[in-house]
Amino acid sequence: ENNAKITAVILTHPHADYVSGHAEIARTTGANIYMSKLSNTQFERKNFDTGNSFMLGQCKISALNTPGHTPDSICVLLCNPEGEKHAVFTGDTLLVGDVGRPDLLDTTGLQGTSREELAAAMYNSIHKVLAALPDALKVYPGHGAGSLCGKAKSKDAVTTIGRERISNYAFTTKNKDEFIEELLDGQPFVPHYFMHCVETNLQGAPDYPKSIKELPLYADVISGGIWVDVRSSEKYKKGHFTGVLNIPNNGEKPFETWLGAVIRPNEHFYIIAENSAGLYDALERAAKIGYDTHIKAGALANEQHSSKSPELDEKKWFRNPEKFRLWDVRNEDEFEYFSYFEQSKNKPLPNLRDTAPETEDNRPIIVFCGEGYRSTIASSVVAALHPNVPVYDFGNRIEEFADI
Repeated sequence: ENNAKITAVILTHPHADYVSGHAEIARTTGANIYMSKLSNTQFERKNFDTGNSFMLGQCKISALNTPGHTPDSICVLLCNPEGEKHAVFTGDTLLVGDVGRPDLLDTTGLQGTSREELAAAMYNSIHKVLAALPDALKVYPGHGAGSLCGKAKSKDAVTTIGRERISNYAFTTKNKDEFIEELLDGQPFVPHYFMHCVETNLQGAPDYPKSIKELPLYADVISGGIWVDVRSSEKYKKGHFTGVLNIPNNGEKPFETWLGAVIRPNEHFYIIAENSAGLYDALERAAKIGYDTHIKAGALANEQHSSKSPELDEKKWFRNPEKFRLWDVRNEDEFEYFSYFEQSKNKPLPNLRDTAPETEDNRPIIVFCGEGYRSTIASSVVAALHPNVPVYDFGNRIEEFADI
């Protein structure tokens, strides 16, 4: 709208939760990519670390090395023409009321990437680098509520150093050991796709529109392979193809996050949708986590559904609870904090395809979570693994039975 020219793209770190568009923007506009020298990229870029800066008009853009979320994380300072600090873009280092999680690279075995080492680095970044900035400085973090890159719950998109200094545990916890313990406690699960996204972002993703257009569509649903039905749970339960997983793309939850939590980066799969619009939307969302290259084809649902999800006879369950198995598919920390049923077993959804085959008998399985979305996915996963065992989804009715 303002005829602006894109001249620079800055990455605060190689993101894990979504594919970044830096490579495409650079190819399209000729813009330079700025990133820490510690980032092992496979594309041309300019190093951007503490002491490095460039001018944007009359404004100065400067880098601050702030390891913790990753070893190569940086924050970006914006100064006005007079040299006064105007804002800091903190990426996944400083969030509103939180800081970025330090455990995403814990299993890589690379030097300096253990959760304890990065948590200690985060302490230094907060207390020695960001704490030195003025209280009035505006802070624009890379994430808000809902991101799995931290524990943050705030919906605010902007804060200040002063506000965080008095309200964020990362600033108020002065003791380093206590800081590390607090930061590592209660971190959410790590989806399978996270490291795939990191690698994709270090390589530079292919152009987004091209990757979508090249996908084969409208295949016939056949047996074999992994099929993901993205319709609502209600429509899925009324009729679906046997063995197909149900990950609803209904706008209520981040479909792409749960797709990448269930499907592994080394797996290829098919997508089934109700119509063309639903199919393309699912494909576009899959591309956000770099899974567009994993989709073998798309298909539309039709009337040839061979399976229906069974409905639970609650009276039968009440009379003979020992004849049923209760699987709680919430995360471990949720289960430990509060358990709905004493006899339930914790089977977290992200690992369910690995743990569900470990079934000791053929009793019917009742699957539940906290709100119903995860149990929808989980019940389809379990049913696909155990086609001869009745699998019931409690859905969003679990609160009605919390006191039983």
